[in-house]
Amino acid sequence: MGKKIIIGVVVLILIVGILLITKNNITGKLTELGDNSYEELCKKNSDIWMEMEPWINGEKISDEKCYGCMIGENHFCDVNNYIEYIKKLKE
Repeated sequence: MGKKIIIGVVVLILIVGILLITKNNITGKLTELGDNSYEELCKKNSDIWMEMEPWINGEKISDEKCYGCMIGENHFCDVNNYIEYIKKLKE
């Protein structure tokens, strides 16, 4: 019985740690271009800069390829859409 409690506490601590790391990764993302290009902003936020077709929330929104930033499963060709998405994640 004591081992199960210890394992449960360890698992709970791990879950809380993962949630805190995830929140810090989102809240620490930049939402202003400043002197950065879109590509630099994307990379500073630890997101992926690539050529792609734009997808939002798992749905392809255009067949036209562009260079843009990928965050999760979302591919943003437009910097303003990318920044607005990050702002919504922070709420």
